Amino acid sequence: MSESLADQVLQKISEAGELYYRLILLVGPAGSRKTKALQEVSALTSAPLINVNLELSRRMLDLAERRRALQAPKLLGEIVGEAKGFAKKRQASNKQKSVGSIFLEIGKRGIATIEVALPLLAEQRAIVSILSDMDAEIKALERRREKTRQVKQGMMQQLLTGRLRLVNPEY
Repeated sequence: MSESLADQVLQKISEAGELYYRLILLVGPAGSRKTKALQEVSALTSAPLINVNLELSRRMLDLAERRRALQAPKLLGEIVGEAKGFAKKRQASNKQKSVGSIFLEIGKRGIATIEVALPLLAEQRAIVSILSDMDAEIKALERRREKTRQVKQGMMQQLLTGRLRLVNPEY
């Protein structure tokens, strides 16, 4: 049997958590049970379900038609801000799992309940490759700088001892 839409969304959310960009769009024709799937995901993850279209429409209802276009970015920012507020509450919940009187510490049980998003193995390898190349470039530049310092020191020594003279043709 094929995977339910809610399961597919959860899988995509899991995959997106490992990526730098984390936008997931659920697109389908009317009546394709998108809202039902999102309600299931919300129930399973305890994440808020926000219908941006409905919420934006509700907030624009009292605005004059000309003001709507001007206020849309601000209103969208408020909607996103409220969603971020939910994320901060979740972080606070993780902090409440820590214990201690002088400093906070978290035990195995508390750590076991915290989800950590890691990049996919292929992405990790790409990051390592880039960082290794950068390290090699830095080492090459440091060797070049050291050679340049040695040449400068040698020239200064020759100038100071008189072995090398700079002659100005104007004199």
